[in-house]
Amino acid sequence: MTARILDGGAFSYRGLGGCAAACYVHIIKTGRLSPSHCVVVSEIPQNHGTSVTNAADSLATQLLASKMARRHLLGVSPHDICWVEHYPPQPGNGRTLDLVGLEWMERLPGTVRPGYRALQWRPIEQVFREDGYAELWACVILAAERTEERIGAQGRNTAGRG
Repeated sequence: MTARILDGGAFSYRGLGGCAAACYVHIIKTGRLSPSHCVVVSEIPQNHGTSVTNAADSLATQLLASKMARRHLLGVSPHDICWVEHYPPQPGNGRTLDLVGLEWMERLPGTVRPGYRALQWRPIEQVFREDGYAELWACVILAAERTEERIGAQGRNTAGRG
């Protein structure tokens, strides 16, 4: 079974202090037993709330309770999902992709807390290639490119307005 993107779209979430925040999300079926799915969460320029980095745990919890997750992650153990944080390129900075370690707290249903692992500090491309995740890596890159294209298209659509 090969890795493939199942869904992608805008996602609104409550950030720190309950502020409104937004990101773009892609759900990928990895084609592996574990992790069986990968969620790519992208920071977008339209987000004026808490960043995907600072809201990682609550964002993941809210996403797992969403309609998008119920469509594609129903019955999937939270332990079998890897989380990737994506920041599109900015002037002076290239695209960044980080593997985010989230520990699912079984005794506190519906809660996740950040549990950063040493993997986070290695280039994600190297982690995926070393572990034989070439197809998953290709899907992560495609998800990032789709988000970046969408951001670019939104910028072009609003360029003449004011």
